[in-house]
Amino acid sequence: MGCRTRPWRSWRSLRENSSKPVRELSPSDVADVQGSSTGIHSIRHGEQCLVCEDHKMNRRLWSTIGLFLLVAGGSAPAEESAPSCQPTHPQGGWVSNEELRVGSPDGGRIVFRPGGPGFVTANGSLGWKFLWERLVTGTLQIEGRRLDGPADPLRAEVPSAYGVAGIQPTYLIFPLPGCWEITGRVRDKPVSMVLLVEKVGDGPQWRRN
Repeated sequence: MGCRTRPWRSWRSLRENSSKPVRELSPSDVADVQGSSTGIHSIRHGEQCLVCEDHKMNRRLWSTIGLFLLVAGGSAPAEESAPSCQPTHPQGGWVSNEELRVGSPDGGRIVFRPGGPGFVTANGSLGWKFLWERLVTGTLQIEGRRLDGPADPLRAEVPSAYGVAGIQPTYLIFPLPGCWEITGRVRDKPVSMVLLVEKVGDGPQWRRN
């Protein structure tokens, strides 16, 4: 009876599901397998055949692997993009509450450019002048942190020659360009704003320590 080609089945599955005993390979069977030139090796066991199509199986295997990689790659979550800066846009140019207010740059953006305002320190930090107004008596305290990456904390220079209330000029010194959150307070109610700090070329000509 001729040998019919069947999908690949494991030896264990064949042994368990066959209703007829499976005989051991004889020397002639081995010779037939080794002498085959078609790439299809058939081993007869009664009326059943084990078929191993080497080159076809290899193609199917690599096709399956390629499909798996394609699907896995397509379903992988995209990398999260860096958070965008959303500068504060106050009405009238001031960010304020009943205790304190501060003048915000136009559009919440500061650009340190050649020939422009500001200064560059010896270590490359960027300084800009800000005007605050204390609406209650107290000492102005300022802090700042970069939102879009690591950086040293903001430094604030607050001159003491302006009394305990009213106008208070300051210099805020940014260690790096980026998106910065600035917070000032006199008593219990802080005022905060977000600024986009940028540098063009070597920055302003003014250099200071």
